[in-house]
Formats: sequence, structure tokens, C-alpha cells
Amino acid sequence: MATRRVAAARPGMSFDVKRDSAGDEFGFASDLENGFVGTAALGVPEIAIALTVVVLGKAGFNQLKSRLFGSLKETLLPDQVSRLRYHAGLFLLLIPILFGWLSPYLYESASDLMEH
Repeated sequence: MATRRVAAARPGMSFDVKRDSAGDEFGFASDLENGFVGTAALGVPEIAIALTVVVLGKAGFNQLKSRLFGSLKETLLPDQVSRLRYHAGLFLLLIPILFGWLSPYLYESASDLMEH
């Protein structure tokens, strides 16, 4: 089992990560990563929004939100879009759908072609 030193987010902090021959991580690093991902995905943004509403009040929060996102909303969500932007968006939407739908069939066809 190999050990290597990994630097943490703050300078001067580091910890050892143990790896087995397959390269899997055990111990503090994976627990720390799982904790960060879990807290980020399961509630930290919602808790931060709730605390902002508590501190600023509902009117203050709505004013802050309108200042931060008002210009973005006008830029990113116009009432009308050009034909090129519409077709580009439609194309970007349909590529992963078609790829996901056709990939099993393409895989079967490619494996048949490789045999002959």
C-alpha cells in the first residue's frame, strides 16, 4: 500500500492518502470529499438563501435578487430570439437525445462490422 502526501485547501495543512495497488483511496481524503459533495448537494445553497432572507427580510432579498439577476434575465431570456439562435438551441437539445437513442444500435452495428 503506497502513501502520498496531499495538500489541503489551507497552506500548511496536509494529510496522507493511502492507496492500494488498484489505486482506490481510503481514509480521510474520500470521507472529506464525500462530505463536501454531500453538503453542497443536500442543502447548503438552500440554507444560505434562507439565512439571507432572515437577515435582509423578504423585501431586501427581492431587491438584491432583482439587482443581481435583472440584467442577466434581460440578456439571456429575451422576448424574441433570432432564427439562428433558435435553431442552434434546438440542435444542442436534440444531439444528446438522438445520441442516447441511437448509440445502442450503433454499438451493435459497429461490433458486427468489426467481426467481418
